[in-house]
This record gives sequence, C-alpha cells and structure tokens, in this order.
Amino acid sequence: MKLFRFLFITVVAVTLAVAAAVKMPKNFSLVCPDKGQAEIYCSSSALPSQNAGNGVIVFCPARQLDQALTRCNGVHGISVTFAGTAEDFATLLKYYRVEASEVVNIGHLIVVSGVSGAIRGGIFVAGKRVNVQVAFDGQSVTVGSPVIFGDY
Repeated sequence: MKLFRFLFITVVAVTLAVAAAVKMPKNFSLVCPDKGQAEIYCSSSALPSQNAGNGVIVFCPARQLDQALTRCNGVHGISVTFAGTAEDFATLLKYYRVEASEVVNIGHLIVVSGVSGAIRGGIFVAGKRVNVQVAFDGQSVTVGSPVIFGDY
C-alpha cells in the first residue's frame, strides 16, 4: 500500500510539473526577437546599471535577459521593447493569454493591461490585478510585467 501511494504521488507530481512547464510562457527573451532591448528594474545589480532613485535599471539585449536576471536582486519589473507589427502585438497577447482589464487607445498608441495565468504575481491598478501590459505604437511592441516600466 505504501509503495502504491508513493508511486501515485510521484506520478501526479511529475504530471503537474510537466503540465506547468508546457503551460508557463517562455522567458521574454525567447518570445521577442534577438534585437529586442530589455530593461530590468531592481533594487540592486552586479551589472552596469542606471540609478533610478529607489533602485537601478539594468539595460541588456533581450536575448541576454535570463542571464541578467540572475545578477539582479529584488526585481520589481521587466520590460522588453522590439521593432514589431500589429501582428506581433496580437501574437504576444495570444501567447500570454492576456485577459484584458483595460485597453487604452491614444492616437496611434494602444496599451492592453491585464492578467495572464501564465505569469506569476502582479499588482493592483484601479482595484484590478494586473501582471502584464503590452503596448504597440505602430512601429514597436513593448511587453512588461507586472506593467511596462519606462517609456513606450
């Protein structure tokens, strides 16, 4: 009986781990083209950074985001910007399965704020949980979590 229970729990744990790995999004650097630029907003970093008052901003190519994150402490947010099209914008919204809580159109700029079950955490904005923002200005796409920090 103990062996059966152990095997059952092991099978369930492995199944959940595989399902989570399949459902969780790849890192921003894998979704965005290599030419994208990432910004990491954190408390401190061993990498060259810009003072942001209550922390620092680390700038790096999107393809190096994973490596840069390992050298940052107290990450508050991540933003990645890349030259993109309306199709790229729609693809990111679909990829992250964003449930939009707010869509803002200002001239040629569109910003979608919402929740993605594929991304952990979040903040509350106007009483609604937000853990991802995606913006398109006609020439570039910016994706950020929990929101876009900086310009877009």
